[in-house]
Amino acid sequence: MAESDIPGLLYWLALVPTAVFLGLEAQVKRVIGGRMRVYNAVDLSLMTVFYHVVFEALCDAVFASADWRDQGARRRCRRTAAALILVFQVGRSVHIAADAIHTYATEIHPEYRIRLPPDLLELIYFLDEDLGHWLLFIPYYCLLALLTCCSPGQCAAAAALLLLDLIVLV
Repeated sequence: MAESDIPGLLYWLALVPTAVFLGLEAQVKRVIGGRMRVYNAVDLSLMTVFYHVVFEALCDAVFASADWRDQGARRRCRRTAAALILVFQVGRSVHIAADAIHTYATEIHPEYRIRLPPDLLELIYFLDEDLGHWLLFIPYYCLLALLTCCSPGQCAAAAALLLLDLIVLV
């Protein structure tokens, strides 16, 4: 990946998830095989791969094109980026799995809500809405900030502006 690919990758990162979300929002009640919403299935299968590919391409473009005088610092930044991508993907998995369980137990089979203990429903809700989102958004914004700070000189201003656009969109 070249330095010139960075703004395009950031636009992909901003536009594709938004388009998928808006496209699937109308399908939020559709269920596959009586088990999982289409929204969760697409999010888990396609968007997980999308995020991985785009983040890895962004990291390759940023860390390959930047003028690194200290290779140790470059390696530390790249490892930090890899760790943030990993935590981001774990957060997505926790969120999607808990959301699928919560949906299955309360919307697909509403009779389960009566049978499940309230503390179990609270735990599922916590994993979905609290822990899942913390593990999702904290590394996401930290990774974008790291990549912005490590971007080459002429690309840093454009990356900072795109980062602001991403924050506004999300």
